[in-house]
Amino acid sequence: MKKILNALLAVVLMITLTGCSADQIAYKKYSGTWVMKEANVEESETATNAIAAALALVKLFGGEIDMVLKEDGTGSLSLRDDANNITWNAEAITMEDKQYTYKVSKDQLVMNLDEKNTITFEKKTE
Repeated sequence: MKKILNALLAVVLMITLTGCSADQIAYKKYSGTWVMKEANVEESETATNAIAAALALVKLFGGEIDMVLKEDGTGSLSLRDDANNITWNAEAITMEDKQYTYKVSKDQLVMNLDEKNTITFEKKTE
């Protein structure tokens, strides 16, 4: 009886885990407000560098830069009074038709603007 119960429990656990996609797990785990802490910008004339430079300037001259990730895969990136709508999934954040990959470690999200430039966000605790 104990073996049957353990086998049944294992099957239920497998079904539960297969029902969750990577996106669904990310939506639950990473949704919330993220605050920019750092922008690493190298000199270059790429469009993504222009974004990183703008973010660094806004941060330098005051104001908080927030990125809100919602559980439905939408969100916003707010620079002072401007807000850009974004979409996101387990692999990338899309803003103005451009995708940016990201990695999350502990409470930090590092968004890659290109191969050299990144923006680091920390999760805001409520």
